[in-house]
Parts: sequence; structure tokens; C-alpha cells
Amino acid sequence: MEPACSLGQADLLRDRLSGTLADCTGDELTIDLSPVVEADVSLVQVLVSAARTAAARNIALRFRSSDYVNDLFARSGLPSWLADPRI
Repeated sequence: MEPACSLGQADLLRDRLSGTLADCTGDELTIDLSPVVEADVSLVQVLVSAARTAAARNIALRFRSSDYVNDLFARSGLPSWLADPRI
């Protein structure tokens, strides 16, 4: 994951995650968000969308987060979603 994930990078991030999910051969995928130090609500939207796609493919999506990303999700009204990303 790149250190900055805002609107300008949302399409690229979405495409990368879609490709990763399409190539996933297991039943679980962990996304490392620990490098993220700058992001906006577009990161939340992309990750929620990826979780929906993963659920449709029976892939459990897990996140290794950072304080910054945890705070972003809390400000977005989803304080515990990263720990339990059910749709």
C-alpha cells in the first residue's frame, strides 16, 4: 500500500485491489495499510468495495492497519470496521 491514498489515487488503488482479488487463490487476503500516513474518505470507499467483492468470492479480507487509518475509519463512522469488515 502506498503512503498516500486519496481521491487522486483511488482509481489506481481500486484497480490494484481488483486485480489482487481476482488472482487470489486462497480463502483469505490480508491488506497491509500500515504504511498509509495520508488518506481521505476515498480510501474507505475503495476498501469497503473491495470487501464486498471479496465476500462475493468467499475471500475473508483482513487488514493490518495504522493509527492514521484507524482514525480515518473512526471519523468516517466505522470505528471497528477494519477489525471486522463484514458487509
